[in-house]
Amino acid sequence: MEGFVLYADLLESRKLKDFFLISKKQEQMFSSLNEKFHSEFLFPPRTVKGVDEFELGLRSLNCLLDLFIEMNAILHPYIFRYHLSFGNIQMSEDFENKVLGGEVFHKINDNIEFMRKQDLLFLTSGIPSLQSGLLNSFFNAWMMLTSDWTVRQNEVMQMKRKAYAHKEIAEDLNISVAGAQKIAEQANWKQVLFIEKEFRNFLNEWKV
Repeated sequence: MEGFVLYADLLESRKLKDFFLISKKQEQMFSSLNEKFHSEFLFPPRTVKGVDEFELGLRSLNCLLDLFIEMNAILHPYIFRYHLSFGNIQMSEDFENKVLGGEVFHKINDNIEFMRKQDLLFLTSGIPSLQSGLLNSFFNAWMMLTSDWTVRQNEVMQMKRKAYAHKEIAEDLNISVAGAQKIAEQANWKQVLFIEKEFRNFLNEWKV
């Protein structure tokens, strides 16, 4: 069958010291993704070589942005590079969600080392050039604004995405209204929500 594979590779993994912490974060993330996006998966999230690499299979890209938001929120402050590939995925008929291989995995293997050498955060393969270019533009603009968020900015932005007013955020986090507004502005909340809206519209309109 054909589908998408999203492969994640931890930046500067050789400098990783606290394997227990990122392992716990990854376990929490896998559980959350399986709960929220189970119907979207061709195969669920799984580690590849260790806690610094994981992958998952998608039927479509409708939930891609929401996946990124959920993964980044849970894995914070760790940053991953992502390779998104479309192609043939061989699934076993004898075992549920048992992945045997396929061209899509060869594309990832061919490109992931290139991404590391070029210090790229996002790359696609098997996707038409126009859509690939737009995906790259949306993702890189989004990451530029969100990758250096503090824990508090991350918390505030989770609420802004749910249309919380600054007063409501302040009450929930036990901070002043002015403080909530300042944190949201430092997180570039208006620009981030605009990019996410346009990113989501693009994914919903693009039918593969």
